[in-house]
Amino acid sequence: MAYRSLLVHLDRSPRRAARLAIAFSLAARFQAHLTGLFALSAVPVPSSVRAESPEFFAGLMRQQRAAAAQAAREQFEALNRKSTRLNSSHRCISYAVFC
Repeated sequence: MAYRSLLVHLDRSPRRAARLAIAFSLAARFQAHLTGLFALSAVPVPSSVRAESPEFFAGLMRQQRAAAAQAAREQFEALNRKSTRLNSSHRCISYAVFC
């Protein structure tokens, strides 16, 4: 069985490095396209907290999410540079969670 396309979940966890190593290894073995996906999500915060300082809160969340996404992208791209003949891409999506 040959895989043509693989998707690896990128997140903020320390296990991301191990997950990426396995994904790149599998992609090389099967000569598959590898896509790294980082989903940016807002931390659930009660509306009363957001109401106190919405602009500050929104700015802080944007900074934290952007930093996490950038770290994941850099790790993905570093492994990609080490891989030879591997077709890969990186995607970042954003969604919000409110309570």
